[in-house]
Amino acid sequence: MKRPTMRDVPEELDGMIPPSLIPANADPVALVHAIRGMAPEVNDLLAATSVAHHWGSKRMPGDWALLYLAFVLSKLPDVQPWYQRVVGYRDLWQACRFTAVPSLRTVELRFAELELQGDAFEHFAAKLIQKARSRDPRVGAQVHVDATESQTHAAPRHDCQPGEGCPSSVKRQPHMRRLDAKTASEVRETRAAHPVEPAGTVLLADGLTQVEVTGSHWDPIRRVMRFRSGSHWWASRDREAGTRAYERGPRTVKAWHGRYGMVVIDHFTHAPLAIEIQPANMPEHKIYERAMERVIANLGGEAPLVVAGDRGLSIESVFKFNTNRGIASVLPYRRQNGSEPAHPAGTSDYDENGIPKCRHCGGTTSFVSFRVDKGRGRVWFKCDLPVTPGCDKVQTMNCSKNYRRVLPLWRNEEAYAAMRTSHQVYEHVHNDLRTQFLVNPNSLQTRPKRIGSGVHILRAAAALLITWVRVFTSSGKLGRRKYKTKLTSGRGMASRIAAARLRSRTPAPVSGAPPPLALSPPPAV
Repeated sequence: MKRPTMRDVPEELDGMIPPSLIPANADPVALVHAIRGMAPEVNDLLAATSVAHHWGSKRMPGDWALLYLAFVLSKLPDVQPWYQRVVGYRDLWQACRFTAVPSLRTVELRFAELELQGDAFEHFAAKLIQKARSRDPRVGAQVHVDATESQTHAAPRHDCQPGEGCPSSVKRQPHMRRLDAKTASEVRETRAAHPVEPAGTVLLADGLTQVEVTGSHWDPIRRVMRFRSGSHWWASRDREAGTRAYERGPRTVKAWHGRYGMVVIDHFTHAPLAIEIQPANMPEHKIYERAMERVIANLGGEAPLVVAGDRGLSIESVFKFNTNRGIASVLPYRRQNGSEPAHPAGTSDYDENGIPKCRHCGGTTSFVSFRVDKGRGRVWFKCDLPVTPGCDKVQTMNCSKNYRRVLPLWRNEEAYAAMRTSHQVYEHVHNDLRTQFLVNPNSLQTRPKRIGSGVHILRAAAALLITWVRVFTSSGKLGRRKYKTKLTSGRGMASRIAAARLRSRTPAPVSGAPPPLALSPPPAV
């Protein structure tokens, strides 16, 4: 099969039942048997998750990794209610090769040990992703990226000590209100629409201000993480969680303590390719770089061709990261500071859409090629209406002139429009992962009571593995049978831009050339 290119209109599977809705795969025994049929990958997983001890009594036989996958499939956040449900389910214990049912305490200890082996689950999923990509190169060619909030069960408590200048009285101690995931999403989207302000302060809507959390340090005696937010010190049992605080005037009104979960979604299969979980106080663009490195590893060392995201990622460093790796960025315009215009403006080198102008006549141009030259992305183009001798030559421009505007995939192409208009559709994967596997929990009922990042990372890796097992076993697709695909339409947006550019396809005045017509510029994207 022909490998897709950056300028190909993206395709997606047509008529494929979402794997999370297939009744057969809701049975943990069926899932275990399906995984056992995937040798030698399953043998590598079991070998990596088997802990050898040379002391104490001999451990009972059993595949704890497969049992954990059955636990993740149960939609329960904690081990105890799940154990009470399956303790008499003999078929499950036999499928996982247990000769006897272990105690609840043993199951909790073994699952806690697996938190150090999350990479083994992801490596298994990566082998399935690479196998799918070898059968159909459209897998992983275009991806969508988005982040969502993930709560921790450890709520920060007031921890001002004598001599630390606490403004509150003894009778009325302050309380850090937990920011629910819905409000956190609204605040995050509002922040993305506003310019980035200096000094660690971000102005939000309705007088709300996001402030930096400072002075974070671990107290080894009390075993709590202390940090300062507003006028108070706070303490949390979760050492690996991050905090974002929001103030209105001098008062801290809300705070969110937990993590960010960034999911990279394959456009072709609607399945996640990687899930990166980091503390909430880490900037989103830094999480993106780690997530993309994880995606490249899961795809076997090959980078995606096109990445689509929202305003939160629309900053210089993300565009530069993508372009210099040969990845096209499909991200909406976002002001970087208060001096930038509300809408993108053109320059003498490129127009409002970032499409280069002819250096000789100032007219519109057409794309010729793109490649990474000496570690930096560069585009080649030619003049649409040559009016001078120099217009006939192929011209070039380094994307470093403005990484945010000069892109490998131009904004007037249908492939760009298709990824841009379809991005919101792929946000359903966040809900699928949360409802089916409790990845990135956002409520008391869905977040695990166990503290630490390990439990979240392990569950995310297990969900990634289960999803790709379902992709292979649910419908027999991805190379085993012929299957229908459909193009993701972006003609509406692309045709509007093309029509506007056609109307403005008149070169700027040059020596010996007629003056241009006064036509409106193409719409900015």
